[in-house]
Amino acid sequence: MYVAGDDMFCPAEQAQWTADQIGEAVKEVRMFDGQDHGYFTYSLDMVLMESLLFSLGKVEKTRKTKFHHSWEDWEENN
Repeated sequence: MYVAGDDMFCPAEQAQWTADQIGEAVKEVRMFDGQDHGYFTYSLDMVLMESLLFSLGKVEKTRKTKFHHSWEDWEENN
């Protein structure tokens, strides 16, 4: 379960409560500090993408990742 740390619509405490109610089906609660409710719809950064790949069973890269707020920034750094 992915949670935005600064989500005003679903605060971290509510997300954790929801995960507890779901129970064992939630394997992990991953908090993205400093992110808001819309983060998962507009994010272009590698932290989110590598986390998604890891959750899907792919290997998460061990290199330090950076946040990129545009495709141009991402292409410049990759």
